[in-house]
Amino acid sequence: MIELFKKEKDCCGCTACMSICPNNAISMYENDRGFIMPQIDDRNCVECGLCMKVCDFKVFKPENNTPSAYAFRINNTNALMTSQSGGAAAAFAETIINLGGVVFGSELTKEFHVEHKMECDLKGIEKFKGSKYVQSDLKECFRELKECLDTGKKCLFTGTACQTHGLLRYLEMQKVDLSNLYTMDIICHGVPSSGVWKKYIQALQKKQNSKLISLKFRDKKFAGWHSHVEKYKFADGKILHSDAYANVFYNHVLFRDSCFNCKYTTTNRKSDLTVGDFWGIEKVTEDFNDNKGVSVIITGTEKGEQLLSKMKNIALIKQVPLESVLQPQLISPPKKGWRYNGFWMLYSKNSEKAINKFFFPSKLRKDMNMYLRKCNGFYCKIKAKIHKKR
Repeated sequence: MIELFKKEKDCCGCTACMSICPNNAISMYENDRGFIMPQIDDRNCVECGLCMKVCDFKVFKPENNTPSAYAFRINNTNALMTSQSGGAAAAFAETIINLGGVVFGSELTKEFHVEHKMECDLKGIEKFKGSKYVQSDLKECFRELKECLDTGKKCLFTGTACQTHGLLRYLEMQKVDLSNLYTMDIICHGVPSSGVWKKYIQALQKKQNSKLISLKFRDKKFAGWHSHVEKYKFADGKILHSDAYANVFYNHVLFRDSCFNCKYTTTNRKSDLTVGDFWGIEKVTEDFNDNKGVSVIITGTEKGEQLLSKMKNIALIKQVPLESVLQPQLISPPKKGWRYNGFWMLYSKNSEKAINKFFFPSKLRKDMNMYLRKCNGFYCKIKAKIHKKR
């Protein structure tokens, strides 16, 4: 087996190269840091070069479009409280299902892996709700979606910007009719290692001496929309609320190297829609400011605008200046946290020790992590203000 990309910074793990290979010579494997990477079986490779041509991550340039921004909140209270922010992603998915289409998105499996799957009904798309702070495994998603488009089905794909752009380039090279495709990417901080996530869950179960049976990455009912507190439920009935994983995530320790070289930190994307939390909504309008959650929606295409217009009867929607939604993740790639190198050096030697030290720290170290997280948040706000003035 030959690695297609020698370095993580050159590959976002979107699977476009695997999907387009005519001889199935490419497979995805999990490297020693727990990130998925492509590798080539040279016995089946005919050196057609399609795997390199399909890589959008290498060639992407911002679109010359004029995106619009909106604040969005779904009217249904139950749908709002079970969604991570304002229920935008759930509303778009439900609309596509009601139009007879299918939706591709990330789900948390019973084993707590994050995987992309296709759902065809309203019950199925409930599995897409909630943020997942782990890189999802796309598996054969691109090929399955192509088959749906080939049969004339409407499709909605939701994922990170790198996954969405990888899909679009794959379909364009396959000369697929995209008139029935809607793409919705998320405002992304960065994608953490799925391998580290699995080991963290194992360590958590060991410390609690009980099997984990459910989790929420952000429990809005417990701490409100503005807080990031995880909720873990165990087989012995115990419920644990914790921000242990969030602290490491927001200190930019777990991201793959390509995230620090991200090309998609712009509002000028190819996707029809970009969605995320509308942080700072209280400075723009008071209509949504009650800590129950509000989504930001950026429409990048006319198709995105048309789909949004179908939501007027089920949601409160208000257009806002594009400048008001310019979060740091839409301006520039994240920077490596100060503990990044230390974590991965220790992880390569003793992964269990690294997990225990960074995810279950002493109170003194935990307080220091929280202080540094707040400092990083302050720095990001300053950076966003400077960008607005430009």
